[in-house]
Amino acid sequence: MLPFKQLTYDDIPTIEKYISYQDYRTSEYTIAGIYMWRRYFDMAWCVVNDMLFIRMTFQSETPYFCVPVGPGDLRSALGELRNCCREQRQDLCLAAVPDGARALIEEEFGNPMSVESTRDWYDYLYLTEELANLTGKKFKTQRNHINKFKRSYTDYRFVRINAENIDQVRDFYKEYAPDNTPEGELPESESQAVSEFINEYYDRFNSIGYFLEIHGEVAGFAFGEIVNDTLFVHIEKASLNWHGSYQMLVNGFALELPSEIKYINREEDVGIEGLRQSKLSYNPIELLAKHTIRVKL
Repeated sequence: MLPFKQLTYDDIPTIEKYISYQDYRTSEYTIAGIYMWRRYFDMAWCVVNDMLFIRMTFQSETPYFCVPVGPGDLRSALGELRNCCREQRQDLCLAAVPDGARALIEEEFGNPMSVESTRDWYDYLYLTEELANLTGKKFKTQRNHINKFKRSYTDYRFVRINAENIDQVRDFYKEYAPDNTPEGELPESESQAVSEFINEYYDRFNSIGYFLEIHGEVAGFAFGEIVNDTLFVHIEKASLNWHGSYQMLVNGFALELPSEIKYINREEDVGIEGLRQSKLSYNPIELLAKHTIRVKL
């Protein structure tokens, strides 16, 4: 049996060390992302033979596993998962498998296995340079929104979030969340995760955040996490009372990033049509597929 244990904040430095070895660029392999969603997915973890294993139950009896990461051998780690599932008399289920790991898994296990890819959970990957400059015809709509914003609201600021101003962000989200959280388990869980993040650990991990202020009032904010050459935008919330607020957030965040951050991952659309159209409108360079693989044992 693999020695899984529940994930706590004290475990984060260890997990962070192992995550740094992967280059999938999908949002499941980020520290803040893992910690934000640890309760919803009932995450547990362990390290064996220099590989990090993460288990999720999705509130079901069947455990799902992320692809093991670390400096050890991936094939051996997959063998450990196979043995663990055989001991439990369960199929081996791998969730959020990136394209970079799919071929090796199929080669290692062969058939019988099933592979399911759900478009709702694909990540949107962009070039930082494109979101910062918004040049060319393909970004005409975004430029128009931003230009109208700047004409309409001359007194605005884009501000780095810190201990001195985080209370303004908290107050904004308290007012924002009740009117902008659709019914359902996932939206409610996201709202709880965002509240916990900005109340308890916004300044931990490798988090970076900004808020948009208009006439002295917070109009939106975004938090991300930098992993290697990629910014992962975990939280992006803005009031629609201010025309162009979301476009300003996306553009402003990209403009503030250091030059070594080549990519921005704005994560999934979870099947929300309006969110999908918005993210597509920014011309992602790639939709990062994630697969669920079930291996019959």
